[in-house]
Amino acid sequence: MPASTELAQLRLRDFSAENQATVRSERAALYAEAKAEMPVHIADRPEDLMLVVVGGPGGHSALITTFGHTRAVTHPIVS
Repeated sequence: MPASTELAQLRLRDFSAENQATVRSERAALYAEAKAEMPVHIADRPEDLMLVVVGGPGGHSALITTFGHTRAVTHPIVS
């Protein structure tokens, strides 16, 4: 079975021109000279994917993802 990073992808042409430029510059090693049909993976490594499940049933739910190129940090909460 392919790694999750192999399945989660879009072609470079599916991004806006601005986001194509961002991908080409910030991930230059992979995409600087990429053609429009090149698949762009949402993460370079499986370790870059983050799945968080918290809480339980209730009247209010939310999904809050990171923005930009940030890294998740986990700290235990001890009370």
